[in-house]
Amino acid sequence: WAEALDAFTQSAALRPHAVTTYNIGACHRAMGRYTRARVSFRTALAREAERPGELPATLAADCQRYLDEIDGLLAHLALKIEPPDALLAIDGAPLERESARGEPLRMVAGVAAAGRGAKLPAASFVVDLDPGAHVLLISRKGYKDIAINRTLGAGDSAKLALALDRLPATLYVSSNTDTAVIEL
Repeated sequence: WAEALDAFTQSAALRPHAVTTYNIGACHRAMGRYTRARVSFRTALAREAERPGELPATLAADCQRYLDEIDGLLAHLALKIEPPDALLAIDGAPLERESARGEPLRMVAGVAAAGRGAKLPAASFVVDLDPGAHVLLISRKGYKDIAINRTLGAGDSAKLALALDRLPATLYVSSNTDTAVIEL
């Protein structure tokens, strides 16, 4: 599946097509990457809506069937984080917003590229994740980082409130001389 995914991804970069996007989603689904599969299937259906006939009706029906299946497989984690401007990464990547503006805040893990945590738009929100083990890393300057391991099963929902501990103080020392000696 990984080799097929690589080939379809390269093909999509050269010539985007709804069927190629569907195939990318099928690869992610087969590998248990349901959040990524959901993005691909939604994108394939949106592309079909823009370019009728690009995605055969049988594949469009499969997309919808897989999306319904994935909705039942994803785990949901209701998070409350203090301070609200902390950075959060799940499995070494920031989250992406899933909900539209004006709807209750919903984020998704597993679709963004690897990288540092990102500030979140609110202190409380729900994250959709693939079932399995996950590492949450919450950090903020002046606070002690938190790393949490959580395993969620298919369709599980859980709540988690996390509060970072403020560090007692920060000391910065600088010198304009290379050979300076500083005593504390």
